[in-house]
Amino acid sequence: MMIVEPTVSLELIRSELQGVAWLWGQPGYSLDISRLETEIIFTATMVSKCDGEAYIFQFDCRDYKASPPAIIPIDPRNGELNTRHAYPSENYPGGNIFHAQPVLCIQFNRQAYQANGGPHGDWHIGNWMSLIPCHSTLGEMLTLLWVRINNPDTYCGRMEK
Repeated sequence: MMIVEPTVSLELIRSELQGVAWLWGQPGYSLDISRLETEIIFTATMVSKCDGEAYIFQFDCRDYKASPPAIIPIDPRNGELNTRHAYPSENYPGGNIFHAQPVLCIQFNRQAYQANGGPHGDWHIGNWMSLIPCHSTLGEMLTLLWVRINNPDTYCGRMEK
């Protein structure tokens, strides 16, 4: 059941992706919006400057912004969703967002909420933007992922080789 009319989500998504157009021109970054109109899904491929590993993040944006997107890493070897090989590993002061469950554990990921199979029963999906106001747009989310896989001080390669 859709909560948000797809045309409303699409308008927001297009606007927010335009706001991060600077990222599209970065070496090792690409955005595939071929499924956006039909499924409200896009993928971002990011190659780490640290080791050349490619990470593919699928953003399922149905019901955006009533709910955050479901961000699911895709294994670049075989296209499987949500494998440990699809995830980066990190050692970030203050907390890692790439958990071994595996899940991208941050308030802007629908998959992190317990109702969607994630670990957080203490977060309420209806107020996700107030839980993480500095990362409540797709551009801010994409930028954070880009920064995390390109930080040589905290990035630790693939979660599973």
